[in-house]
Amino acid sequence: MINRIVLGMSAKKYRELHGLADNDQIRDTLTLNEVKLIDKLHASDTVLVELGIDYEERKMKLTQIFSKYSLKLSLGVICIGE
Repeated sequence: MINRIVLGMSAKKYRELHGLADNDQIRDTLTLNEVKLIDKLHASDTVLVELGIDYEERKMKLTQIFSKYSLKLSLGVICIGE
């Protein structure tokens, strides 16, 4: 779910489009901001799971978080994880 939100596709599709083997880590080919956004969403998803929030609601909330942080990153307003 998180790869689809940040990258717009599954890890499998990303590997296919970038000529990576099935066992290659996509993280090694991502931009620093993509990695930071994925890390941020993983942390947020962990909290949402612990709160018992279902998949669809988590997906909606994570998409909102992604939109907020990706806009701020693109504007240079924030740096995640520094």
